[in-house]
Amino acid sequence: MINTNYFNIYNASAGTGKTFSLVRDYLILLFNSNNFELYKNILAITFTNKAVNEMKGRIVRYLINYSNSIDPDEVMIKEIAKVSGLTKKEIFSKSSIILKNLLKNYGSFEISTIDKLTQKIVRNFTYELGIDAKYEIELDQNEVINKAIDNLISKIELNDERSKNIINFSSEKTQNDKSWDITKDLKDIAELIFNENNFSELDSLKDSEIKDFDRWKKKLRQKIKKISSESKILAAKAIKMIDEREISHDSFSFKSIPKHFIKISHGELDNLYNNQIENNLIDGSLYPKRITEKDKINIGKIRTNLLDIYRACKTNIYKIKLYKNILNNLYPLSILSEIKKEIELLKKEENLILISEFNKLVNEEIKNQPAPFIYEKIGTKFSHFFIDEFQDTSKMQWENLKPLIENSLSSDNSSLTLAGDPKQSIYRWRGGDVDEFINLLFNESPFYCEKTTINLNTNFRSAKEIISFNNSLFKHISNLFTNNFKLAEILNFPEQNSFRKDIGYITLKFHDKDDEIKSDEFYNIQVLSNITDLVSRDYSYKDICIIVRKKKEGILIGDYLTENNIPIISSEVLQLSSSPEVSLIINLIRYHVDSSDFNKINFCKSLCELNFIDQIKEDFLIEIFDKDFSEIKKQVTINKFDFDFNRLNRTSIYEAIEYIIDEFGIMNDGNSYVQFFLDFALDYSNKYQTGLNEFVEHFEEKKEKLNIISPQGINAVEIITIHKSKGLEFPVVIYPYANINIHGDLNPKTWIDMDNDDKIGLQKSIININKDLEKIDGNLYNSYRNKLEVDNINLLYVVLTRAVKELHIISEKNLDSKGNENINYFSGIFISYLKNIGVWEDSKISYEFGDKINVNSKVITSENITQKLFEVNTRIKRNILINSINTDSWINDLNEALEEGNIFHQIMEEINSEKEINIVLNRFYQSGLIRLTDVNYYKEKILQIVNHNDLKKYYDGDLVSFNEREIISKKGFVLVPDRLVLLNNKDVVIIDYKTGKENDYHKIQMNKYEAVLEEMSFKVYKKIVIYINIPRIRFC
Repeated sequence: MINTNYFNIYNASAGTGKTFSLVRDYLILLFNSNNFELYKNILAITFTNKAVNEMKGRIVRYLINYSNSIDPDEVMIKEIAKVSGLTKKEIFSKSSIILKNLLKNYGSFEISTIDKLTQKIVRNFTYELGIDAKYEIELDQNEVINKAIDNLISKIELNDERSKNIINFSSEKTQNDKSWDITKDLKDIAELIFNENNFSELDSLKDSEIKDFDRWKKKLRQKIKKISSESKILAAKAIKMIDEREISHDSFSFKSIPKHFIKISHGELDNLYNNQIENNLIDGSLYPKRITEKDKINIGKIRTNLLDIYRACKTNIYKIKLYKNILNNLYPLSILSEIKKEIELLKKEENLILISEFNKLVNEEIKNQPAPFIYEKIGTKFSHFFIDEFQDTSKMQWENLKPLIENSLSSDNSSLTLAGDPKQSIYRWRGGDVDEFINLLFNESPFYCEKTTINLNTNFRSAKEIISFNNSLFKHISNLFTNNFKLAEILNFPEQNSFRKDIGYITLKFHDKDDEIKSDEFYNIQVLSNITDLVSRDYSYKDICIIVRKKKEGILIGDYLTENNIPIISSEVLQLSSSPEVSLIINLIRYHVDSSDFNKINFCKSLCELNFIDQIKEDFLIEIFDKDFSEIKKQVTINKFDFDFNRLNRTSIYEAIEYIIDEFGIMNDGNSYVQFFLDFALDYSNKYQTGLNEFVEHFEEKKEKLNIISPQGINAVEIITIHKSKGLEFPVVIYPYANINIHGDLNPKTWIDMDNDDKIGLQKSIININKDLEKIDGNLYNSYRNKLEVDNINLLYVVLTRAVKELHIISEKNLDSKGNENINYFSGIFISYLKNIGVWEDSKISYEFGDKINVNSKVITSENITQKLFEVNTRIKRNILINSINTDSWINDLNEALEEGNIFHQIMEEINSEKEINIVLNRFYQSGLIRLTDVNYYKEKILQIVNHNDLKKYYDGDLVSFNEREIISKKGFVLVPDRLVLLNNKDVVIIDYKTGKENDYHKIQMNKYEAVLEEMSFKVYKKIVIYINIPRIRFC
């Protein structure tokens, strides 16, 4: 029997069977226990939903096979039998019992993402956190940030202190010859609020007010002015020293020394130190041979003094640059608290919690609760933990999990299994901290049991040549970046052993910058050439995956492949906005909302693109320029086309789009782009009750992230980003645009410690990363660059380890005039490697490793059912109303009054305050639960309640309320009051809705509610029965 009180760490390089090992250990726990429901006490956490489904699927498949006495691979069952001591027959028998239990309680089969676990904890602590239990989770923090900033700017008033701060920031940008528009600056700074990497620094500023920032700005300006003045005096002193000795400025090489100090004396502080002046002052190389002996002697006499002044000025000028850097970032930082207030207001109004906030909520409010209490709240006590992809776990996530793990590991029969690979840590930008994993690998166990580290070094995924190439390449990279100790530590792994017998094939191709073909065109041509060659060697399209760093790269390649009739699938690059049919819908709506010439032309271009006009596009656009829609309509070649703009005004957004689709017939052949667009419209309609104009604006904001999701199993080339490819494998990988700048960063900023500068009083500030910082704080600058090197080399490792049989890398031939490569780019790293192994030739742009062979790849027909015809039955045109209004009446034989009462209660269950009325009623209408004519009927009745003088205070969104919440009495009776409103932690108001006549039983019912609440130590402040149809309010 296995000892089940243990802590194991799998240090697992790519392709070494990490998931197999975790699934094996999970199954061993199940088979080694006499508790057939042990899975309820096992928590397995991984990083993505795809990884969750993979792990769950493997476990269930093994149990299904074993329960049917089938051994699918022989390897797994041998491992289980070896550790558990069970025979194959006993494993088969036990599998059947475990599987039946698991399927009955599948919700307790806890394999989830860490985000899902955190949400579960928060859901069960809503009361303690003071959160409405019906909160919505917002995935898109950028949308919330954008709304908050728009709201903030719209509230600007000239005499308001907060507004002055924003106006001054805009003015300051204008004075520095930058755009007055501060929106982007505010968006960039607002992202700090939700990024775990900034939490501790922001905490140091959380109590700071605008007056504090104004004080810091004032002190910084004073410092800049003072140091600038000192520098000018020093520079003038140097010039005077030269002139007093009557040394001609021409006597200095290129007049460099006098010019340098003259620039400083004039306040010109840019580009002063990209030269050899300091070195020349040190070694005395200051003048040409032609000058007089007298000047040579005089220059020699003042050289040391000039060097001292030079260094003093240099120190001052870099201080000025630092203070200006801080000053430029203090303006948006000072507005951060105002942005945060607007975000909190938005969240409250829309009852939102951002997904990025969950970890912080748990860390600040829940983590310090006793572990048994947390387990009690979430309804499960976990004894065994599995955490996959641990290298991407953030510091805060780990801190949140540790109390639960510590509590469990302090008991017998408990375990912790971690798995990760430091070389695949690619999520630092969202809080992933590889140091946590490295510390656990190399330090003592922080728990009550000993730690066992298991290194997985045999690669079961890739062919021999691919493994050999990666072993050799990353060893070379480690030697290139010896100054980066963190990277050296990560890359210091044993060479992988090969399990597979096939050789494999690798190509490296470089685009010569002197070539007439542009880079994008070169990548497109080479990718298509690779695919054509692969297909000619009997590979299927579905065997091929193109991995890119950026979505825009994937879009370019995807468009080119589509033009060349190569089938593609992707969840990232097939954007809705690229569809001509979707563009037609959007352009038509824009033209309907605003019939400007610009919108008309765009609409007509869409008509031409979809061949609805039987004319040359340019001729048609000229012809209709001064025509209205009635004239344009006559040119449309659709049979019996009679589109009516007025119909769009009389219906919902979803039905309007249905009508457009139906009238133009743009979905008759099953257009997936339009189908996804309809889903997007339905989702929007359910969330918001607005018009077509607002819908189009929302689409514009979201369109970069709206992609169609392609089903798996289709015989098509897949296009995916590096981050999405992690954990996956493909027979063939093509990696174009393989030329990342390893020090590149879209928004290079970091925090600097200001504690040493007491006169300013600012503890920490965010600053821009630039070359000046290298001179100001070399350690900070190098630390930042080292982190970028780790991030990008890890990206390279991930992409190069996805391939099973073939790997095709397409990069740039970037060499300087002397033929030297730049190892700050992937291209330079590849060239350096090829030189190191002795195969590089300056005239050669293509390199091959391994064996290029034909394969016997059988195309398996997709199991997906393809819809050949998609019919849109627009309700506007065909007078069809899909609803479920009378469903309950048919099933339960309810009369009309009782049905109306049920619907009213369902509506009120979702309403906490007046702001939700329109949203809820619209959703009920869209769902077919009420008619369009009922919307105003119910709205009027509900407004009478929530605006009633005696009731409106109980429908204040600021109060905590519970609608239709079950209460269990001490005797086990379940009561469900319609609404409870907590006035504070003790006083509660009970509200019940009645659609029938007054009845004494209603008072008895309210007394029952009161009694059970008093059992819970609440004091009932008021009991209110609202008779909807009388109407009347009764205080019991």
